[in-house]
Amino acid sequence: MNRMIVVCLLLLFFVALGHDATAVNFTITVNVKGSGKGVVTGTAGASTIINCGAGANTCSNSVLSGSQIALTATSQPGFLFSGWSDQVGSTTACTGTTRVCNITLNANSAITASFEPSSLSFSVSIGGNQNGQVIGLHGQSGATVINCGKGGPGICSTTQPYGAQINLVPSTGTAFAVWSNGIGSASICNGKTDIHCNVVLNQNSSIRANFSPLSITVTVGGPGNVSSTLRTGSTIINCGNGGSQCTNTVTFNSNVTLTPTAAARASFVAWGNGTGSTSVCNGKNTPCTFTVNADSSVSAQFK
Repeated sequence: MNRMIVVCLLLLFFVALGHDATAVNFTITVNVKGSGKGVVTGTAGASTIINCGAGANTCSNSVLSGSQIALTATSQPGFLFSGWSDQVGSTTACTGTTRVCNITLNANSAITASFEPSSLSFSVSIGGNQNGQVIGLHGQSGATVINCGKGGPGICSTTQPYGAQINLVPSTGTAFAVWSNGIGSASICNGKTDIHCNVVLNQNSSIRANFSPLSITVTVGGPGNVSSTLRTGSTIINCGNGGSQCTNTVTFNSNVTLTPTAAARASFVAWGNGTGSTSVCNGKNTPCTFTVNADSSVSAQFK
């Protein structure tokens, strides 16, 4: 009996020696940004432990500490892998746009893989003076990819690879005013009055280039007068005596007020035929204030 007890104790001792009591598991989590655009697989040896993006966009698994894991990002047709981000724990080794990343799991870890369209649209429109022109040069090759305005189309577009740089240059023959209405990658140019606007495409994008000068034409019918003043108080139009037509030019985005004044024993009837920025005057608003962003005209009727 004593011999059997000794044998059992020895067996337990050797079993204990073969068991690593310190072994622990860690969680690895993968997020795929861009539903349906790509897949990330994670393999440990011959086992697939992560397969993310084909269905769920967030996937996780619990893996033995010290496991060697290969993360592989594969894009779907029409898309490309744009990079790893949001690295936590062992995945800090994954950087840039290298599709395969090998890690040793020694902590709870997470990472995001982003996929983007392999080609993106970019468009430019001309605002204000339609004689303005914008040239778009490819930042890497220098090739012209946009040539918009100045007798040509007022809206122009191109398709470029993800990450392409486009350098926009307005023509010097017309006074450039400001970039506006930028969406996507071109939103960084909004409000800039710099001549150049450089855009790096990472999503579908568009921008408007606005030019000066712009014309304002006032036609007066009947016994009265119309004065046109800027926000600064300076008068740019003073038109009247019936049948008169007066024109002047202002810069893009100028704030203008039109004030009608009827002659003695006469009255102002209404604004009419407003085009461009003066279309807000149509009716009987007096005075009429507007921001000039296009060539504009309006008539003032007195009786």
